[in-house]
Amino acid sequence: SVPRNIDGARITRFERAFGPVNGDITFRLPLNTPTSRHEGDQGEEQDREQAPAIRIIVLNSMNLDGPIRSHTDHAATIEHLNNMMSTSTDVGDRSVATLLLTHIPLYKESGLCADAEFFDYFPSSHGGGVREQNMISQELSRRAVLEGLYGMHFDAEGSAAGMGRDGLVLTGHDHVGCDVMHYADVY
Repeated sequence: SVPRNIDGARITRFERAFGPVNGDITFRLPLNTPTSRHEGDQGEEQDREQAPAIRIIVLNSMNLDGPIRSHTDHAATIEHLNNMMSTSTDVGDRSVATLLLTHIPLYKESGLCADAEFFDYFPSSHGGGVREQNMISQELSRRAVLEGLYGMHFDAEGSAAGMGRDGLVLTGHDHVGCDVMHYADVY
C-alpha cells in the first residue's frame, strides 16, 4: 500500500471541520473612547493601535521541512509565514501577544523531553518527502519562527533586548507532553 501523507483532499477535509490550515486573526480589547471623537479621527486610530491584543496565527507545520512533497502547499505555508512576519507589530510593542497554533512542535534539544528529534521519509518510489517528524527542524524553528515570526535575536542591545515579541506557541503533536521555554541563545 502507498503511504499516506498530507494532501489536498486531507487539507480540504481539515479546513471544512476546523478552518484554514494557514490563517490569522487578531482580537483587540475595546477601549472606552470619548463620544466627542468622530470616525476617522487620529485619536481613534491611536486607541486601536494601543489597545491590548492577541494575534492568533495558525501555521501548517506539516510541510515546512524538506524534502518537499507538495511544492504548492509548501509555497502557500511559506507565503503565509512571510506575510505574518511582514504584518507583525514592532518587536518592542508590548500591546500585542502572538499565539502560534501549529501541529508539529518547535525543535527541542535531545534529552530535554522524553523524545529526541525524529524524521522519517517516504521512499523515492512513492515520491519522497517527509513522512513523519516529531518536531520542526532546528534551523526552521530558529530562523522562521523564533527569529522571523517572534523577532528573537542575539543582540541584547536590539529591540526588546533580543527577547522578541510576547507570545506563546501551542502544538498538538507532542505526544509525550513537554513544556519548553525557547530563547534565542539556545541554539
